[in-house]
Amino acid sequence: MEKLIIVILIIFIIILLSRIRIVISKEENQKINTTLYIFPKLGIKINVDKFFKKYNTILSKNILKDLQLILNIKQVIFDFIKILKIRKINIEISYNYLSFPNIYIYFILWNTLSITKYYLDNNVRCVGEENYIVNISNNKNNVQVYIDIIFPLIYLIFVLIKNINVIMKGIIKYGSSN
Repeated sequence: MEKLIIVILIIFIIILLSRIRIVISKEENQKINTTLYIFPKLGIKINVDKFFKKYNTILSKNILKDLQLILNIKQVIFDFIKILKIRKINIEISYNYLSFPNIYIYFILWNTLSITKYYLDNNVRCVGEENYIVNISNNKNNVQVYIDIIFPLIYLIFVLIKNINVIMKGIIKYGSSN
């Protein structure tokens, strides 16, 4: 019995101290790369894109049903966003002025970045270093994104426990629509 209590205590301490880190990056002429670090200090990571390519049977073929599930559990997603800590965010948009010479596009791009910054400032727990850039260039239109997100695992568990009824209702609705 004492060994069981010690094991449970060790697992609880590991969960309490562990953090999950998500890095989303997109360089020029590349696809979006998402990496999930389960224990960042130990360097344990999962490349999410490669994982879903390898196990593509996990992905659903019906996009509308997936969107319905997301809409059913949107409160869980909003609560999850509130616990996030963004360590670093870089968004750089390059706009080829020669392909479509309209100055209003430039203002639209800046407004898009402004709305993104406003949303993050009001809905995310903490935003660290942030860089938002709009370039007018003679090159191709391009978007470069780098987001480094970190959150304690215990907060995720609290969000899941808080919203267990919403999750169960969403899963039941999703399952009954099959």
